[in-house]
Amino acid sequence: MFMLLVTVVFTGLSFYFLEWYHVVVYFDILFYISALLTFPVYYLYIRFLTVGRSDKGRIFIHGLPALIAGGFLVLIRLLFSSPYSENPGLYFSENLSLSHAYYHPEYLFINLVKLLFLFQAIYYLSEGTRLIKQFRQRLADYYSDWGNRDAGLVRILHHTFIASAFLFVVFGIIGRDRVADQPWLMLVFSLLASGVIFTLGLLGNLQSQKERHAEPDDPHEKAPAVYTGKPVHELKERLELLFHQERVFLKKDLTIWDVSSALGTNRTYISELINEEYGMNFSRFVNQFRIGEAKRMLKDRQARYLPVETIGEQCGFGSLNNFIRVFRDFENTTPGKYRENHGA
Repeated sequence: MFMLLVTVVFTGLSFYFLEWYHVVVYFDILFYISALLTFPVYYLYIRFLTVGRSDKGRIFIHGLPALIAGGFLVLIRLLFSSPYSENPGLYFSENLSLSHAYYHPEYLFINLVKLLFLFQAIYYLSEGTRLIKQFRQRLADYYSDWGNRDAGLVRILHHTFIASAFLFVVFGIIGRDRVADQPWLMLVFSLLASGVIFTLGLLGNLQSQKERHAEPDDPHEKAPAVYTGKPVHELKERLELLFHQERVFLKKDLTIWDVSSALGTNRTYISELINEEYGMNFSRFVNQFRIGEAKRMLKDRQARYLPVETIGEQCGFGSLNNFIRVFRDFENTTPGKYRENHGA
């Protein structure tokens, strides 16, 4: 859907740059509707990737401003004679220099549409950023190796879209008429826009092949969200026993469902317990044990010939990159440098 809207926008720009003004006169309505749908569709796509569900009612609400704007443009065309209806070529070639055009309802409304587009850019990009932050937090609450999951790709997709939004906002401020008058500026914009849109399409295709849910559905979980009273202390003791003696943290890709199953309880209880009693999320809780074990092995004389990657694997990390990232987060240094400074 997003790529279809971008295609419509680029087609409208192509008609303008080719000076097919008689086509632009009629295509402009579709052009502005598509432009106003671009950011809402992007936001709904990010929402689908991070929340994992779509809402048809929500889709209609977010698309309503574009539909209303399109309806108003059609109504204005019907009620008022267009400032370029008689000679669109003269109107566009003069860069809106016709004195009466500045006060025409269509010209004024199109400027309001441009302001709405700018507002959408700010609002939906901030909302997309908020959704991704919440998504990363949920991953950290449920997975020990959340860094190996799809949060990174979603974040890159979001940053790429921010770049494209900035590009189109700058283009809107400059104006397509000024871009058309400067061939080098048109070339630069075309190359940048094509590159960014291609990257968005590629990342979106890659993302569609990965899992989209940070929180799998579990129909058996119907317990309340708060675990109160004496059982909290009992559960805490069993949790620490599971990590200190049974060393469950050594399992790769350990999830909160694995821990809750081993304790015979609910993942909601475990998540609330770790957050409230230890002041951290599940991922950090597990990784503190893994880093403790890694530090012991890095200082152990008998393990001095083991590669850092092997130590990370034996401590439960799914990849070397994730091991280094987490180790640096805890110790402000890399495993290799830590071994050099503390190894026997």
